[in-house]
Amino acid sequence: MEDKLQIGDNNYQIKAYDLICKSPVIIFRWRISPGWPIDFITENVYGLTGYSAKEFTSNEIMAITLIHPEDVTKTENEILRSISKKDECLEIEFRIITKDGKTKHIKSVTLFLYNTDGSINHCQSTIRDMSDEKMAKDKTIKNLKRFKDLIEITKTAYLMMSVDGVIKETNSVFLEMVMCENGKSVIGHNISDLVSKDSVSKIKKGLSLLDKGIAIEDLELCLDNFFCKNKIMWIRFNANIMENGEKNVMCLMHDITSKKIKEFEKYISGQKQKDRVRQNISIFRNKIQGMYSHKKQSEEKEND
Repeated sequence: MEDKLQIGDNNYQIKAYDLICKSPVIIFRWRISPGWPIDFITENVYGLTGYSAKEFTSNEIMAITLIHPEDVTKTENEILRSISKKDECLEIEFRIITKDGKTKHIKSVTLFLYNTDGSINHCQSTIRDMSDEKMAKDKTIKNLKRFKDLIEITKTAYLMMSVDGVIKETNSVFLEMVMCENGKSVIGHNISDLVSKDSVSKIKKGLSLLDKGIAIEDLELCLDNFFCKNKIMWIRFNANIMENGEKNVMCLMHDITSKKIKEFEKYISGQKQKDRVRQNISIFRNKIQGMYSHKKQSEEKEND
């Protein structure tokens, strides 16, 4: 162990090794030779694979035999490609099959150590089990697909954007809403590009809330459509950050233009009613003034 870790004095090496063996990260040193023989590997490999460190270092078990058959060629090619390019480091993901037949998803980081003539000497790698992360990510993707299918059925406009408002993905309902035939015309634009000048400040305020992890709820925006300059519509905008570690924002929009038109018509009707009231008051005032003036003239004639 002491000549393998090379990380300080003997006492420190022992403590560091004990710490590594209690962690989920496995460290090993191996060679680019048939089967990928392992010269050194930490003992916590047993918890991941079901095989002991001794089984690997004695070549009873060759590293490459653990890799899932469907991932062997791809993994080998990526490693050989990195070596041919003289890369210092490679990060890859692949599956392994454990001693009891279980399939696990692995993330590996490999450091390539070369000889002075440029040939590969040996490799030092770390691996860790990311099966739970992979399962959670796959579940999120599956749920998102179901959600997208549902909002397509319910004719809900949808888009995915970054926390700073850059549009990454849309659905057909949204494209119909903004009268855009090609989704690529929208991708890369900022959401603020689609709204009127009066709504830009609302969007910026909403984005600042999202950056703090606060959802946007029932924000009413006016779309000043850059695909159809003569069309202006109002939408109710809701957005929240997806819990998938990528900080993408899911947005749902509903067309409330008809509601806004009714509100405007009601306002105009109210204004007209107010104008009629003002006009009637003015007429009434004029009549009163006329009656008062006529009465005054009659009184003056009687006095004469």
